[in-house]
Amino acid sequence: MPALFHTSAHKVRLILAGTAVWCIAAFTPVRAAAQTPVALPPEEQAVLDRALSHPAAQTTAAPSPALTPEDQAVLASFQGVLDGIGKRDPALIREQLLPGGMATLLRNGQAVQLHFDAFVAHIHPGPEKYEERIHDPLIRIDDDIAIIWAPYDFLVNGKVEHCGTDVVNLLRHDGRWLISGIADNSHNSCPAGK
Repeated sequence: MPALFHTSAHKVRLILAGTAVWCIAAFTPVRAAAQTPVALPPEEQAVLDRALSHPAAQTTAAPSPALTPEDQAVLASFQGVLDGIGKRDPALIREQLLPGGMATLLRNGQAVQLHFDAFVAHIHPGPEKYEERIHDPLIRIDDDIAIIWAPYDFLVNGKVEHCGTDVVNLLRHDGRWLISGIADNSHNSCPAGK
């Protein structure tokens, strides 16, 4: 098997425990023709080949776990914000936000921080149709705090304008999940077909 990775350390440590295989390495995939793959020493290549052929190392798409009712309640608050953006309805967005919270948006490598009032003020009537679609959300809840981590696609007039990841902090206040903070990044290298 030819080496497909560059490694500066040439160190591969494998721990076989039952059916679990952990491969710890300083690898970066070869991306450009100008890079020349560095061959691993034969003994390390053999260990890597065995690890990659182990059943636990095979990647298959696992079905998304079903959302619990509590997960759905957490997600509903953020979906309310996304619906408000799509409807250009500042009141709908504001209903989901804890007063005093902040949005941190990474745009072109720069962090833009907005208090929620300024964030909501950016939503106003206009001719474009906005839609933000999240997918594969990860939700974690501990008592009265929660987070959502979700990749997203932002569409303008039905076409993906940018994509990235949303990270949302929430807390349960008077029995309702409210968003205390939002952070996201943005890039244009979005997967095709979205």
